[in-house]
Amino acid sequence: MQLKTVQHTAAALFSLGIIFVIVAIELERFQRFFVAAIVVIVVTDLVLVGIFWRCPRCKEFLGRFGDVTEYCPHCGEKLDLD
Repeated sequence: MQLKTVQHTAAALFSLGIIFVIVAIELERFQRFFVAAIVVIVVTDLVLVGIFWRCPRCKEFLGRFGDVTEYCPHCGEKLDLD
């Protein structure tokens, strides 16, 4: 999976999780459903990032999204993030 795709998918899952939190707070009747959905979203996001947010060359974890530059901090490989 390309790094751009991982970035966009993780951001979309994070946004969906935030929306579900807001809805769960507002709709007490369906709160258990939304809490379960939030847990699934968070776990999916963490697994996605843990598996695919790696350098294509050395396979080292790239760290948090905000800390990533154009190059892998481990081997110096140019990352295709644009």
